[in-house]
Amino acid sequence: MSFKYVEVQRNSHVGSNPGTRYWAKIFRSGTVTADTIVRNIAQNTQVSEAVVFSVLKGLEMQLGQQLEAGAAVRLPFVGMFIPTFDADAKTTLAQVDASTIHRYRYRFFPSLYLKDIAKKTKAEKAPIDITGLQNYSEALTEEQYDQLVKANQQPDETDD
Repeated sequence: MSFKYVEVQRNSHVGSNPGTRYWAKIFRSGTVTADTIVRNIAQNTQVSEAVVFSVLKGLEMQLGQQLEAGAAVRLPFVGMFIPTFDADAKTTLAQVDASTIHRYRYRFFPSLYLKDIAKKTKAEKAPIDITGLQNYSEALTEEQYDQLVKANQQPDETDD
């Protein structure tokens, strides 16, 4: 397997050398749904889809509880999830409180197996030909790239 990419261009107005720049940007072909993952795990492990789904839902709940409590979670075959946030700097210690904290998020560090897969992955130009969006010999603009990704993505599923 390989990552697919498209060529993009952007006009840069900052720095010592402003002008048009070009680079490769990953082209995601869509989103794999939980149903697909559950079905594949069930087929590969001879465990029912209901059991796989229940385990994954339980994993999600446990991750949420542990991360909310401020603990890092290491899953040997997946990787490590670490809770983090940004905070505003203040001039005195007395000014620092919970209101200075914002942008709560989680960092993910993949397992060694997943890192190894990423190292071995190659990249190839995405074979796309969408009429009216690009001349294949030219790079995409950021706006064209966003349109292309939007046109190719499946709707994200919502699990509530």
